Amino acid sequence: MNSVLKKLSNKRVISISSFCMPFIVSACFLAFLEVYFRADAISGIYFQKYTSDTMMQTLPIQSLRDAPFLSLWFLHIQPPMLDSIRAVLAYFSNNGSGPALLEYVDKGLYIVWLLIFALLNSLIFIWVKKITDSVLFASIASVVWMLHPAPIEYATYLESTLLSSFFITWMIYELWRFLKNDGSSIRLSLAASLAFLTRTVLQWYFLPVFAVSLLIMRIRRRDAIVSVTIFGVIVILLCLKQFVLFHTLSTTTFAGYHKTGVIWYQPSESLIQRYAKQISVQYPLEAVNYGDKFNSETTWRDNLIHSAIFADLLKTNFNKCIQRIIRSFRYNFSNYWSPSGCKTGNVITVNLPWSFLYNWVFSGTRFIFLVITSGLIWVCFSISSGKKNTAKVIGLLLVLSYVFVISNLCNRLLWTEAYRIKFFLEPVYFVFVFSQIFLAIRALIYRLWLN
Repeated sequence: MNSVLKKLSNKRVISISSFCMPFIVSACFLAFLEVYFRADAISGIYFQKYTSDTMMQTLPIQSLRDAPFLSLWFLHIQPPMLDSIRAVLAYFSNNGSGPALLEYVDKGLYIVWLLIFALLNSLIFIWVKKITDSVLFASIASVVWMLHPAPIEYATYLESTLLSSFFITWMIYELWRFLKNDGSSIRLSLAASLAFLTRTVLQWYFLPVFAVSLLIMRIRRRDAIVSVTIFGVIVILLCLKQFVLFHTLSTTTFAGYHKTGVIWYQPSESLIQRYAKQISVQYPLEAVNYGDKFNSETTWRDNLIHSAIFADLLKTNFNKCIQRIIRSFRYNFSNYWSPSGCKTGNVITVNLPWSFLYNWVFSGTRFIFLVITSGLIWVCFSISSGKKNTAKVIGLLLVLSYVFVISNLCNRLLWTEAYRIKFFLEPVYFVFVFSQIFLAIRALIYRLWLN
């Protein structure tokens, strides 16, 4: 009995150290970069020209300080995670208003993002280690990812791309653990819920995809019920709030612009006015006190108008709409495989000597080739090992495919940021490519050695 407890204790210590080492190294590395490039930062604070207040999706920091709960209640342009973090930081500020309050919050947000950067790197280390059973290679992969300019850029960019990437990567990692019969329904539902509350890529219709994925993977009924129930409650509560207050099931009132944009339709002013007259619901009067230029009645009304136009066009010109949606996918697809980083004029990443090399490798046909080749390597290993887990793999790929497809339907006419949204899955691509290449090289060495 004592020997068993000792083994479990040792295993736990090893697990904690495996998590802590890449976390500490990553946090120290990013902190060093921030200190080193602080002299080039705007006002000695910002590594790019945007404060968190100037982002399209965020509420004014003063509103979050003065009335955090009502501000978040009447937030309709994005899920509440980012502004909730900003509201918590504002609460602890001794500066009640003005630029000093915003600077305090943004400095705090840099620290939070540094921790998320380190957590993501630790997750990559653990994932690669579990796949390859090699601490050395997991450490190499962790260092390679840590130097990647994209996570460095988004860790010093005051919006939610890094946070979304971490939660989505964590969610897919937890699904992968079910693939290995080592999953946790609580962790999976928590990761999915946090991803849903952070970014609009996961909408209410992801819930049935999530449920079907677990069904296909044939995980234990109890785990499936717990995961779907917890995640479903979160989805229903937020969508219900959106519907009751703003008459939409979407977690963003930018959705209408995207709906007409993805079918390449620019409604005329006269058509907009005609649909505006058909709106029979009212914008909440109290919401006016907690809005800004985007979280506003205008955006809310435009969402209803554009959504109605999209619905009517889908009914009357279904085939044409589908053709244009396919056109959007193709348009976004070429942008999707562009480099994820070095797009914001970030003073750190534009000065990293290795940025060009990373952006060259992790973009275009080279990156596509790496992903496809890794997929073929995995297929070969699966066939040779005789493992019959096709259903579980399909279930996992269903969730991956949802995020991938939605990311390639993000345009509003010619405007697209598919390259940035690619970062939601880039850590997953990275883990898959590096681990499969390692396994292929190791298998080749073993074969040559035996011969």
